[in-house]
Amino acid sequence: MPGHSSVSGSSKRAHPSDQINAYSPTLPTSAITYMSVELACTDMALFAAIAKDLTVSSFVHAGYGLKNVVIPGSGVPVAFGTGRSYALGAVYMVHYDASTKALVFSNTPAATG
Repeated sequence: MPGHSSVSGSSKRAHPSDQINAYSPTLPTSAITYMSVELACTDMALFAAIAKDLTVSSFVHAGYGLKNVVIPGSGVPVAFGTGRSYALGAVYMVHYDASTKALVFSNTPAATG
């Protein structure tokens, strides 16, 4: 994902001895360590966006009202909507490069939600 290096860089500075593998379509499941960094950054950004005046009741419904939330590494803000518990955000074009046997991500979004 574009922006991954900036997100994983923060983690590497905080925990220099931890190994964080870069994305590769050929990594075995046990070596997919980059996902922990991406998910932690996403979860913290979403929690920070809804944690203002938080109660149990407001937490249950807070995500539906999130608009233009900046998630580190995503490149563009994302938004949720009433009854839609998933985000709409950037769409990045990806293609498979047979010569390198890897997925190649565009550096800029083709569209935004």
